Amino acid sequence: MLNNTPLPTNSDPDVIFTYDGVNAPNDAMKQRMTHLIIADGVIHIGAKSFELCGKLKSIGGSTNTIKSIGDRAFMSCILLESIEFLYTETIGYAAFAECTSLVSADLLRANSLGGMAFARCTSLTSINAPSVTLVVQGDTFFGTKINMNNINNSSTITYYGDTYIPSTMREKITHVIIADGVTQLRENAFYACRSLTRISGSTDTIKSISEKAFGECISLKSIKFPNVETVGISAFTYCSSLVSFDLPNVETIEDDAFTDCSSLVSVNMPNAKILGDRAFFFCNSLKTIKLPNAETLGERAFFNCNSMETINLPSMNTLGDSAFLGCTSLVSIDIPSVTIIFANTFGGCNKLSQINVPWYAIRLDKYGKLLFCF
Repeated sequence: MLNNTPLPTNSDPDVIFTYDGVNAPNDAMKQRMTHLIIADGVIHIGAKSFELCGKLKSIGGSTNTIKSIGDRAFMSCILLESIEFLYTETIGYAAFAECTSLVSADLLRANSLGGMAFARCTSLTSINAPSVTLVVQGDTFFGTKINMNNINNSSTITYYGDTYIPSTMREKITHVIIADGVTQLRENAFYACRSLTRISGSTDTIKSISEKAFGECISLKSIKFPNVETVGISAFTYCSSLVSFDLPNVETIEDDAFTDCSSLVSVNMPNAKILGDRAFFFCNSLKTIKLPNAETLGERAFFNCNSMETINLPSMNTLGDSAFLGCTSLVSIDIPSVTIIFANTFGGCNKLSQINVPWYAIRLDKYGKLLFCF
């Protein structure tokens, strides 16, 4: 029913109320309704909207659009046996308290369950709320059979593009699943998730990785984002176990993106054009780089990458100041298209004996002042 007029008594076994997000049932309807339908487009269920609906047995319709459920919204719905709000993030105080027939709750994206939210739900034995971001109050499950030690124990998180992980929960995450349709990993998305070892799901839809997205993920050994075009500032800085990555379509590597990735052995980025300052700073296990289309290399981009022996940069135009400073194993470098080289680009490269640069390349000091032509 779309209004608050109760059906005759002989229709009570199937009394339906459709909720539009504004008009809650009146007291007479609350005493009779057995089924609730959520209308399309509703994102919030108001406080006390269905409190004391003693005959309510099921909730259907567009439950997947609901983002929040208000205080006491379904309190004392004593015949309600199960609920499914897969995209609801916040559930208010005593929202389902005293729903004594409630056995299970499916709350896939919940990140906040209010005080007394399921208090005295005496039949409740199962709650599916796997998000590691879940915040639970001490009395959320008061008087239920739910073991609080089993809440918030997951090491897997599904990332929806706007997921925020509290710092207190980052240490235990081992597996990240990228949800369908996500195109960007936001700033600090997984920063300091030091136990993270696996990234799966829709990695092929990601176009950009923002600043510090994986910074200090010290257990991460490999990454694969086939369609990423931009890697942000410090995106993978201090990922000390990272050995390899697959970024075939990346075009821009911003400053400090892979700083101190001390286990990184090889770099293969066929479409990369710009590498920012300190892009691979102190990657001292790095032996092989393949950057056939790279045009600009920032300051100290490969500083102290002291395992590299040869470099071939066929499309490089500009080498930043100190770009290869401290690359003590570097023997040869081929940069046939370079036009500008800054001072100290090869400082400390004591073994460098073969360097191929065009005769017209100019050398500048760190202030951009002309020193000489090769």
